[in-house]
Amino acid sequence: MRNLFALLSLLTLVSLSYGEKRKTIYLIRNGETSLNTDSIHRVGGRINVPLNDLGISHCKAAGDFLSNQNIGKIYHSSLPRAKQSAEYIAKQHKTQVEMVEESLIVDISFGIYEGKTYQEAFGNEKGGDLILNPEKLIIPEGETFYSVMDRLRLFFVKFWESDEEVCTIVSHGSVINILSLMFLQAPLEKFWSMHMSPCGVSKVQMNSIYAFNIEYWNANTFLKGGEKKPCNNRVCQILKIEKPVIQGPMFWLTDAKLVAAVSEAGGLGVLGPHAGQNSLPKDDVERAERMRAEIRKVKELTSKPFGINIFHSGENPDVQLQLMLKVVYEEKVPVAVVAHDGPDIVDDIITELKAHGVTVVYRHLNMTPDLARKSEKAGVDILVATGMDEGGTLPGHNIGTFSIVPLIVDSVKIPVMAAGGITDRRTFNAAFALGAEGVFCGTLFLSATEARTS
Repeated sequence: MRNLFALLSLLTLVSLSYGEKRKTIYLIRNGETSLNTDSIHRVGGRINVPLNDLGISHCKAAGDFLSNQNIGKIYHSSLPRAKQSAEYIAKQHKTQVEMVEESLIVDISFGIYEGKTYQEAFGNEKGGDLILNPEKLIIPEGETFYSVMDRLRLFFVKFWESDEEVCTIVSHGSVINILSLMFLQAPLEKFWSMHMSPCGVSKVQMNSIYAFNIEYWNANTFLKGGEKKPCNNRVCQILKIEKPVIQGPMFWLTDAKLVAAVSEAGGLGVLGPHAGQNSLPKDDVERAERMRAEIRKVKELTSKPFGINIFHSGENPDVQLQLMLKVVYEEKVPVAVVAHDGPDIVDDIITELKAHGVTVVYRHLNMTPDLARKSEKAGVDILVATGMDEGGTLPGHNIGTFSIVPLIVDSVKIPVMAAGGITDRRTFNAAFALGAEGVFCGTLFLSATEARTS
């Protein structure tokens, strides 16, 4: 059941429409505690755990990061670790900052699970439904995720109707995950998609109590002397990248320079079938060796993950495929973007790649829920849902990106990326709001100075 007061507040609020009114929110997760570092995972919630030394140091760094910003009041939850974090952050600011304890942003109550190990609470040391099926999680004597959403919405009602233009929120991991769902209007199944590290900072533009724009998320380069931590959504974790973005291979239009630049910037650069070439190869052997040379150029330019496109086509697709796969294995390419448009999935290719330790991003150009489920069963790591908005390799259907994405997302449990028409922050946020956990885009990168088109 939803909180009745929250529902009535939302229904009777007058200022819901877009207009000139805009507000800014700085969102900060509390500093590191033993809950973040212990080798055995425990359920936190509202138990009292103090910051550790690194957590204190990070809070000071976050305060320095925001010291020149007008951060307004600092709202912190009533839990000591949030209050302590807010105090260290406020001390670094150049002007006096008012601190306000706010019960609406306190961490979720995990009821009888609090303080227990994941094994004790969920029967699984990896977290069971908390990690795999958060939408199904039932917390005895605790809160529901929806009741947390209701109280957070009440906080935004208060802030929207106040005279304040800027506020800073210091809260907790679970609360911030729920806030990310609210900002992106994403389903609860995506609870872990926009995780934020302890003392990570995010900036959000508030246009109404229902409409938000994320300007940046989980800024943390100021931690540990500027060490950049990876983005913590599933696409980033699987690909070992910092930003959930894959650069499309685009056949002739990519080369080692562009691919390395994308990977260095935190995304995943991908070499296309004719990357770096200006002429057709004389045969499949030469095609494979040209790709080997381009892969080695990428390795000279970056040590970060990158991928190549495996496209099952041409006059001798099986011969060409085996030669290309041989190069992938010998050169130890970490990621293969497998593109296909046949009537079924290429499960033999997927199985072979996985057996060699290659991460598989599968992009069937005419993806359906049935094909998505078959791909997941075959062992694919990430799926790409491609809409007719695509600029290059067009699908055979007439379904737009923002229609195909939720259709595929609802069919599988593995991460889904959106492809087609992703060109700016608005389309990026729209893809995430529909359940995507990353974006796959090509045309946008043709404007980069590192692109062959420049």
